[in-house]
Amino acid sequence: MKMLAKLELVNLLRDRYRLARKKDKSKILDEFVATTGHHRKHALRMLAVPKEAMLATSVVLGRKIYEGAVVTTQRF
Repeated sequence: MKMLAKLELVNLLRDRYRLARKKDKSKILDEFVATTGHHRKHALRMLAVPKEAMLATSVVLGRKIYEGAVVTTQRF
């Protein structure tokens, strides 16, 4: 299953999962694990996290360039 398809499935199931009773959550989680192949704990976290948190991405910064006093210190 491709990544975009998995994310669409998570978005479809998330609200249903959050509103379900414990017994129903287990069934939803079992189906999700069987479909995606994720480990159960990872699937649980994906379904329990709010949609806004899933959209947050980290920014990868390049190498840090030091100037001033840091550059003039002696290396051992």
